[in-house]
Formats: sequence, structure tokens, C-alpha cells
Amino acid sequence: QIGPATWTNSYTLSEVEYQNDLVNEGLRYPAEWDRTHQFTSNLQINITSSISANLTWYYATGNPNVLAYTESEQEVTNQEPELNRLPDYHRLDFSLQSSFKLKNGPNLETRFSIYNLYDQENVWYRDPIQVFRSDRPGSGLRFYNVNVFDLAFQPAFDIAFSF
Repeated sequence: QIGPATWTNSYTLSEVEYQNDLVNEGLRYPAEWDRTHQFTSNLQINITSSISANLTWYYATGNPNVLAYTESEQEVTNQEPELNRLPDYHRLDFSLQSSFKLKNGPNLETRFSIYNLYDQENVWYRDPIQVFRSDRPGSGLRFYNVNVFDLAFQPAFDIAFSF
């Protein structure tokens, strides 16, 4: 018999803003780590008394894009609100863990996990990189905004002994 199963959910609504008279014409602007909505759902199933499985889904609205550029990547824009935030973040993680007492010895704990199970390309932030362009006369050094991604599909295995 499999069980019991535990399903937990959490939701956070928050807003983090700065205000400085010398920045952004004195208007409020979001902190670079601000995610207005965050939701986590976790399902844990006890397969046996010593083996359990977890499935966890994360969702969050995108961080503010501190490098909100137009398509030409030359000037900051406040006229296109969709460029002011990075895409929403979501991923699914899975883990299978076990805990056993070894005969006359330590406890053995193992865990096999797969992070970002469906290999979602989550943009964590954008960063300008400097590129030398020699394909056009007079182009020289230019800055391009590149997406820096969070955790890709990643399997992991942990083993621990405790006394």
C-alpha cells in the first residue's frame, strides 16, 4: 500500500520597489529581484516506510528587466511594458529518496533528483556582453544583451551516512 501522500501549496504576493530622486526621474522602480507572484506546489508520496517521492512545481512572474532595451538594443524604453519584465519562471523537480538503518551501523540516506524535469529555459537575468564586430566597417566594439538561464535539466544523486 502506498501512502500517505501530502500535498502542500504556497503563494506569495509581494512588491519590492526603490525610490531615489537621482534615479529614474525620482519615480519608483522595482528591485531587480522582485517577483510579484510566486507559487509552489509539492506532492510527497511515501512509497514505503523508508522510500518517498517528491514532485515540486515552481512558478514565479519574471524579474524586472533592468536592461529594458528596444529591438535595436540601443536605447532604454518605458513605452513597451512587456520589455520591462523577463519571462515568467517555472520548472518541475522530481526526487526519490530513501533512508535505511544499516545492520549495527550508521543510517544510509540516498536521494536521486532531477531538477527542471521538462528542461524549461528560464531566463534568470540579462547581462550586457561586449562583442567585437569586424564584419562591418566602423562597427568595432558593441554591447549586446544576452539571456542568462537558470538551472537546466539536471539529474543529481546524493548519498549520506549518519551516525
